[in-house]
Amino acid sequence: ITVTPINSISASSNEHMANKVKELVHILDGKETTRGQKRINPGINKLTLNYCFNVAASKFVDQACEQVAFSDNLVPAFSIAAVITGIWQRHALFGDLFLAHLYKRCPYTLPAYWNKKSGESNEDYLRRLGYSNDGEKLEERDKYLLKMEGCI
Repeated sequence: ITVTPINSISASSNEHMANKVKELVHILDGKETTRGQKRINPGINKLTLNYCFNVAASKFVDQACEQVAFSDNLVPAFSIAAVITGIWQRHALFGDLFLAHLYKRCPYTLPAYWNKKSGESNEDYLRRLGYSNDGEKLEERDKYLLKMEGCI
């Protein structure tokens, strides 16, 4: 329900961003919405609505850490930030979940110094710092730093 409006955020106009905030707040208010031919009511029960909050928060972190970081155009970052702020103003739960996903993805957003633990492997330490693992090896340092830059 929440993925399509998030993926279509752009800096085309203030009206566009206001419409995205309105659309996402409408969904996160638990009000019925239509997607294609389907009518969806996320407010039908608390778990469904909480799931929508969690998915929205996760997708916004994905947008920041991936799309913004690997783009030459930083304008979308400000659009995404404006929409996040608009939703967060209305729904504190969204803000809490957004921060939780951001902290997990980019530990540098926490005021802490991440020492390597005694007996911890280099790979485990780097994973704890947010390096991605494709199953065979950890991501390249340059890619990791771009991702962290996008998150911050």
